[in-house]
Order: sequence, then C-alpha cells, then structure tokens
Amino acid sequence: GRKEDASKSHPLILRFVPHRTPRGIRPLTHNRSFKPVNSTLDTSSSVSRTRALAAIWAGGVAARLAFIGLEPATAPVADETMWLMALTRIPAANFSPFANYPIFHPPLYPYFLAGVNAVFGSLVAIKVFQALIGSLFIPAVFRIALRVFGPRPAVFAAVFAAFYPELIWY
Repeated sequence: GRKEDASKSHPLILRFVPHRTPRGIRPLTHNRSFKPVNSTLDTSSSVSRTRALAAIWAGGVAARLAFIGLEPATAPVADETMWLMALTRIPAANFSPFANYPIFHPPLYPYFLAGVNAVFGSLVAIKVFQALIGSLFIPAVFRIALRVFGPRPAVFAAVFAAFYPELIWY
C-alpha cells in the first residue's frame, strides 16, 4: 500500500512546504519589519558589557598583582629550584635549544623565564608577566560564556575567573 503522510494523521507534526506560505504572511526576505539578528543588537548593552569586562579584568589584574606584593618571602623548593636554574643555564648557552634538557618539562616555559629574566633581571618581573598572561583567562572565559550562556552568566563567569583564589595563586 501507499504510505500515509504523518503530518495529516497527527496534529502535532507540521509539514514544511518551502514554496508555499500561509495567506497574508509574506516570506521573511520580503517582510519589511524583519531585521537580521545582527542589526537588532543594542549597541549600548554591548558597550556596557565591554565596560563591565574591563572593570572585572582590571580587578583580576589588581588581585594578581596584590598577591605578588603580599606574598611572603620563601626559599625555593621542589620544582622552583629547577625553574630558577633555567634563568642562568639557558642564557649561558646563548639560548640554544640543544643545551636545555626539556624532557620532563614544557620546552618553551624555561625560555620564557630566561627571556624575561634576561630583559628585566628580576624574579618579580617574571611573576608580573605571568600574572598579566594569566589574567587573559578572564576575558576568554567571559567571551565563551557570553556565546554559550548569555550576558549575565558571562559576567558571573568572568568574576569567578578574576577572583578565584587558585587562579590568582597559580
């Protein structure tokens, strides 16, 4: 036999017929009241979100820099001693990748440490650079949350990323 059209037998199933439109309703391409999604975005809310993100990011940077300033002085232990050796060993070898032994460690991080130390000559400068780079996580979290969840959860996610103690400390 002939198969019956499911949309005729069940009232909740709708049929899509691309060449027909109901009477009195024109297709969206000819409807003057139709605006694409991009043109309906409120620029004032976009500006306020940008300002909110800038304020949250500035607060996150301030928290990270405050931690650097308030961190008690300690002696290097465990991995810290290995990273501190890279500060002298890599420049002594003229930054040659063959003089470094990155078998158990990421290969670029020791060069980042040695480079910042070679330019600024300070462990505090390395910590400041790391804090600034780590703070870039805040706008990244904001943008992802904005796309996935919307503006309000994006602000909450950015605040969480800015002030979560583990993200400040590391």
